[in-house]
Amino acid sequence: MLPVSLPYQPHSEYRSPYDVPSPPTKKRPSAAWFVVGGVLMVAAAVVFGIAIAHFVRDISHTDAVFRASGSHAVTLPAGTERGLYVPEGRPIPPCQVTDGSSAPLHFRQPDGRFTYGEWVAVRVFDTGDGNLVFTCGGGAGWRIRIASVPSGDDFAWLGIVGILIPLGVGGLGFVIVLVTSILWFSRRPRQPVLAYGSATGYPPGYPPGYPPSYPPQSPPQSPPQAPPSGPPVAPQTPFTVPDATDEPPSGPGAPPLGPPPQQG
Repeated sequence: MLPVSLPYQPHSEYRSPYDVPSPPTKKRPSAAWFVVGGVLMVAAAVVFGIAIAHFVRDISHTDAVFRASGSHAVTLPAGTERGLYVPEGRPIPPCQVTDGSSAPLHFRQPDGRFTYGEWVAVRVFDTGDGNLVFTCGGGAGWRIRIASVPSGDDFAWLGIVGILIPLGVGGLGFVIVLVTSILWFSRRPRQPVLAYGSATGYPPGYPPGYPPSYPPQSPPQSPPQAPPSGPPVAPQTPFTVPDATDEPPSGPGAPPLGPPPQQG
């Protein structure tokens, strides 16, 4: 295996002057803002639903339906305004109306054309004390409907209470939830930036998991060898070269010591 050199790691107590300080983390908004925004949006939806239901109930409610001939006693809420409806395409029947005091009530033309199903509002009147008697003639072939007629004030109330206020309150709640969500996720707690030379980290910019760690390895072992076959070999004495100071061998053929004799 090839040796792998690890990057230089300074002493743990060494503090580089180029350490990158951790940026300050801003505090997350409180989770209660989610509740505030949600409550505002739910309240807006409830107000819108109540206003629409109230308006539809008023225009769909029928106080009385009777033939456009003869006398008919009708009880209505006192001090309010009601309308006289006839089927689409029918003429206005000649009718007179009085309250409980026998005082005549006057018909008026509505502010605009209003229809409900097959009915068309042709006249409006005040209910007086509420105990009314209708006396009609000449319209034996059709019927008359007594019900409320929405006015300009009713539509204005619906637009303000049923649309503008819920739209403003619900929009405010949506903005609160949106801004809180953005700040909540953008201000998440960050991991601390370890300075270069710290005992538990590496220099800034190192990728995660670097440098790699290698498992400790044991030195390679040679495979076991079989014992030699045959008779055992006796150990041999190592051969040594004699030094120059050693004494020469003695014997008959040994050369004499000292310088050769001179002849004279």
